Amino acid sequence: MAVDQPDEPDRLPCGTMLDTLLAHLRADTLNEHEQHCPHCRSAAARHRSLVDAAAAAERDQAGAPPELLDRVMRVVRAEGRSADLIPLNDPGPGATRVRDTTAARILRAACEPVEGIDVGRCRIADTEDGIVVTMTARAVAGTPIPEATREIRRAVLASARDQLGWTIARVDIEIIDVE
Repeated sequence: MAVDQPDEPDRLPCGTMLDTLLAHLRADTLNEHEQHCPHCRSAAARHRSLVDAAAAAERDQAGAPPELLDRVMRVVRAEGRSADLIPLNDPGPGATRVRDTTAARILRAACEPVEGIDVGRCRIADTEDGIVVTMTARAVAGTPIPEATREIRRAVLASARDQLGWTIARVDIEIIDVE
């Protein structure tokens, strides 16, 4: 299975395309800019373990599940890049913030038990109306989509409340493919 291209390519603040950086990282051919740019170096550091795992899976095809590379690359694409910090509802003194990509991982993990739906991208925005979660997902053919998306919403709301202390204003789910 090929990894789908995102609707809008991720571009680092320096202008480098994330896909280009990942390709250079996989080939171990980072150019001069990518070696010295703080944005490129940070993105490379965040994705190094996933790229290394994908490379190890390619070297050892016999021992790795055939879908491992697709799963790793789906996570890489879903994570994107971010330095956005969202405050947690912490009653103690001071402030606790969580990176939106970390919160997205928590919310995606909460959706894993839902049968027939595979959540991909998860974006979190702290808006005037509250926290808004936007997810893309693939459905397995025959899955009743309205019921499955209701289960996804319930899982996201419960996980956000229980693990992050958030009350979510809205959860938008876009089904982008049926497999």
